[in-house]
Amino acid sequence: MKATESQNIINKNPFIKARIRNNIITNKKLLIIISILHAIGYPLLVCLAIYEDTRRRNEYNSYYVDTDMFIIASVISGILALLAGFVVAMNTFKYQYKKSCVDMNLSLPLSSSQRFFTDYLTGLGIYLVPALCAWLIGDIIGVIGLQLDSEMMAESFKTLNICGVIIVIAMILFYTFSVFCITCCGSIFEAISSSVLINGVIPLFLLVLGYCICDANPYGIAEDYLMIEQICFTSPIGCVIFAINFLDDNLGAMPVFWSWFISIIIYTALILALSFYLYKKRKAEKVSKPYVYKFLYYILTSASLFIIVYGLSEMDNFFGAVFISAIFYFILEVITNRGFKKFYYSVFRFAGTVVSIVAIGLLSNATNGFGIYKYVPSPAGVSEVYLSTYFYGYSSEALLRNESYSDRNIIKAVTQLQKSYIEKSENYSDYDIVSAQNENNVIDNTEPLEIIYYMKNGNVVTRKYNVLVDDLYEIYSVIYDSDEVIEKFENKINVYKKLVRETDISFREAKTGHSYDIAHMTDEMWSEFEDAYKNDLRNMTSDDYYSRQIIGVVYINDNCYIRDNFTNTIAFLEKYIPDFNTSGTDFKLSEFAGQSVYLTKDVLFRDGTLSDIYASNQYYGYNYCIDRNYNRYVGVGREENISHLSASEFSVGSTTVQRDLEKLINVALNVYDDKEVGGVMTIGRKVYFIPVEYKELVNKVHKELFSDNNYVDDDYDYHYHYYNDYEFID
Repeated sequence: MKATESQNIINKNPFIKARIRNNIITNKKLLIIISILHAIGYPLLVCLAIYEDTRRRNEYNSYYVDTDMFIIASVISGILALLAGFVVAMNTFKYQYKKSCVDMNLSLPLSSSQRFFTDYLTGLGIYLVPALCAWLIGDIIGVIGLQLDSEMMAESFKTLNICGVIIVIAMILFYTFSVFCITCCGSIFEAISSSVLINGVIPLFLLVLGYCICDANPYGIAEDYLMIEQICFTSPIGCVIFAINFLDDNLGAMPVFWSWFISIIIYTALILALSFYLYKKRKAEKVSKPYVYKFLYYILTSASLFIIVYGLSEMDNFFGAVFISAIFYFILEVITNRGFKKFYYSVFRFAGTVVSIVAIGLLSNATNGFGIYKYVPSPAGVSEVYLSTYFYGYSSEALLRNESYSDRNIIKAVTQLQKSYIEKSENYSDYDIVSAQNENNVIDNTEPLEIIYYMKNGNVVTRKYNVLVDDLYEIYSVIYDSDEVIEKFENKINVYKKLVRETDISFREAKTGHSYDIAHMTDEMWSEFEDAYKNDLRNMTSDDYYSRQIIGVVYINDNCYIRDNFTNTIAFLEKYIPDFNTSGTDFKLSEFAGQSVYLTKDVLFRDGTLSDIYASNQYYGYNYCIDRNYNRYVGVGREENISHLSASEFSVGSTTVQRDLEKLINVALNVYDDKEVGGVMTIGRKVYFIPVEYKELVNKVHKELFSDNNYVDDDYDYHYHYYNDYEFID
């Protein structure tokens, strides 16, 4: 219906049709050049990709042509074609800065609205149509020439075409910015310089502002990501950055794409609306005046001075930065004012701008980055939350590491975690929360956690914290209680089956580390295992996370743990791997031959002391220890604040001791939730707790094995037990 109305308007006013024709004729040569540049761009890149794919399929036996120069030519042509939007806008709206064209254009019987939108849309069509045609031709060439399987082709072209949409949006924004600057300016120099400046100033200003905020070291702020999302939403350069990030993240960035798409369309529409409003208010006699609307000049110069002064002063040369900015500023002032008229006003404005920039930096430091660290998104406004940690203790779990979650309970738990750490940070000026809580500072019992909130409004909020291990466990327990963990498992196993040509699967016992492989799994076996594990995940609760023992691991691109209440998975193991110890107990000492086994006695849970046995093992191999009391830390000691490090490697000296060791190994737990512990054992660098009722047995074994190997280092007031290396006796 709108198209019909537009056609009726054109038919009623033949001058609109004539104006469209005249704009096309005026830009005909430029249209041909843009079309050629686009033809050399994307379609040529696709042809080169087909050539490389053909050579690869022929095992590189075909004649080789060096394609580097063609790639460079294609990229340069594409960039020139994208930048041509500025020339199209200058050509189409030249009557706004060229006196000889004013009377002829403004004397036509067209309203301001008809004239503006006719010129805007005609110029945009001249700029976009060649790009859209080249895009279509490139896709057709790719579909015909690239010998890809249907699924791979569908995914690849979906990603490329979405990136194509992003680039087209960047072109529209770039063209709209050019029209806006031309509307604000009355001379060709200012129109060109403003169009160039605005596209560079916006991303650079946001980038430098991010550094200004981060200079205050606000707690939890991720410096690398602070202003990236704002840059992506506000400038053509940001759109290109977004396209590159989208290619890197592939289709995983789809939820963010739609938020970005809606926001950038609204942003572009607002700039267009402002341009139209200013266009209507312009007077014909303003042509040849440097700036018709001087607010643009003040904004661009102030932002440029901020970038130069603050950016260069980061290199510890404030006065040099001020000197360079003064040269830049006064050159613009002389050109804009066409001389030195009222030059003292320029000096005052420059001094005031520099003082304001310094004040912004001081205010940022005084308010810890303008208080940005206190911002916690409302769970209702979060679309997804992404969690990433390098914690080796439990985050090696394939279902939990580096994943996004949309479950409301998970998002709420993450925001509550963030709030708790913000509150803690306000009590300690150095933000070293863990050190402040840990009086003795034995070791740092924290792990880095990166949180990325993808907001429903398209914004992205990123934070990085060092969080206590126990707090990570709290988040993980909520994740395990959600249905999303089942989706993660399905995704992991589907990816695994695609990557692994031979459909093997490996199961490993938690304590012994013995691995059992099932080679060439049939489709029926895969379905049986998937259904069994998914049902066990579905039945698992957050309480199970803290109470059920880990008896094994299945490797699917990473570790997926098997607990003692996973009845369906256990039934699968008993059916296909009868030798797998599904009880988690009844192990023979001989099964641990060749492994390093350590024992720690006199272990206490208490605030302010950490276990060196934990410190020495959490960064090596597999750590299956899950203790909800880690916020109390594992302290080794008996009196005052002296830490007795009684960790020693096992040696088997007698049959009696062997039976005792065997018993301790079988009663050791990797999930322990008690305030007292009889001892700590590590088996193959995996941490286990021995219940308190076996404390005497721990002391007995420790005494019999290591009574002759004690060594005291009085300098550090710590008690160490050194050991000799022994082998297990079968």
